[in-house]
Amino acid sequence: MAVGPDGPDGTIRARLDVVLTRLDPAPALVINRVGDVIAATAVGRLLFGPTGMLDASPSNLSRYVFTDPRAPAAFPDWDSVADRVATQLRLDTCDETERLIDEMSRTAGAEFTDRIERPLVMPERHDYLRLNHPTGGLLRLTYETLDLFIDEPQHLLLYLPADESSTQVLQQIASGREGAVRS
Repeated sequence: MAVGPDGPDGTIRARLDVVLTRLDPAPALVINRVGDVIAATAVGRLLFGPTGMLDASPSNLSRYVFTDPRAPAAFPDWDSVADRVATQLRLDTCDETERLIDEMSRTAGAEFTDRIERPLVMPERHDYLRLNHPTGGLLRLTYETLDLFIDEPQHLLLYLPADESSTQVLQQIASGREGAVRS
């Protein structure tokens, strides 16, 4: 089973581990309510790893977007990505998200706090994402967010190429994969 950070929603269920294995070669991530990346398909790691998003331990999408200087280069539509990440933190309220919001209000500055203080607008559960991969170049991806609320709130983020060019680049990235699912 893929295991992530300590805590009640830092692991995935065995059946979800099997689902991730079967999703490969599609890039997919499982995040918990604070944005910790607790599991990924092999291609998900190959796609997002080189951007620096998976460098921290635990890897955290929220912190990456707002505090890593590589994030704006990785996401050409950074403002839109930042809006979605901040909104998701506000939707999954609990002690953990409140602590992360408090921490990031101090460390990430106005780009974060301004978004947290805005009126809440429900994020799209599916949309397009432009990702600037360090070796693959610009990819245009569609994504679906599937909520997994059986035990603890977790979200499966599934990415698919949105055009032929992105399909070819993703196939090249996938050709170097090792193993199916790792966390």
